[in-house]
Amino acid sequence: MLFNIDILQFAGLSLIAIGFFKKLGLSLEFVGIIAVLLLIISPILSAVVPHEGNINYFYGLFFYTFYASYFPFTLWFIYPVAGMLFAKYLKHINDLDKFYKGVLYVSVIVIIGSIFGFKYYGFDIRTFYTIAQDIYYRQTFVSFLFTLSCVLCELSIFHFIRIKSNSKIEKVVKYISTNLTNIYYIQWLFVGWLKSLFGFVVDVPFIIPMGLLIAFASLAIVYLIDLRRTPAK
Repeated sequence: MLFNIDILQFAGLSLIAIGFFKKLGLSLEFVGIIAVLLLIISPILSAVVPHEGNINYFYGLFFYTFYASYFPFTLWFIYPVAGMLFAKYLKHINDLDKFYKGVLYVSVIVIIGSIFGFKYYGFDIRTFYTIAQDIYYRQTFVSFLFTLSCVLCELSIFHFIRIKSNSKIEKVVKYISTNLTNIYYIQWLFVGWLKSLFGFVVDVPFIIPMGLLIAFASLAIVYLIDLRRTPAK
């Protein structure tokens, strides 16, 4: 797992690319167009680069070349750029309730339409979650739109839950957001140890329960570390 092309390498490349584009003075919208083009042409470029030997670990940083190329830059760069674009325009929204209501309606329509559309054309939607086949990491523009719709739907639901509930939910979400990197590191220590040291493999029905268990355990460890760091009053 140490040398797989995983999300940390992708995050680093994304930060470098975003900094480079800013240095060139490119607008975020233009960077978005670049991200879409990279996503579309990535399979073509992947087909022409070498797929043998250790060179895979270099090319795999940018294109899907072999099984350990989990988050190649050209296929996944569109996600952080989409998040930045969303944040940029969100700042200028005056009526958040109306905005998120519209986002919710559109995203639900896209999700439902996608599910029926995929079923009609014989495409197994479970492949988006590595349950049916291992093609989740080979993102396409279609899978991006579906995933983006799911994320926007969740954001909209959270907005309305937040305004109708007390502030505790918002505090929990803010705490998780602030400590997300630490939680992620600890989560993958769990996953790495279970897989590498003990050969632990989770069957499909238990993937979500085990994932939630590891996530809660990682959050609890981060919280306990924070308690130890906080000076007693």
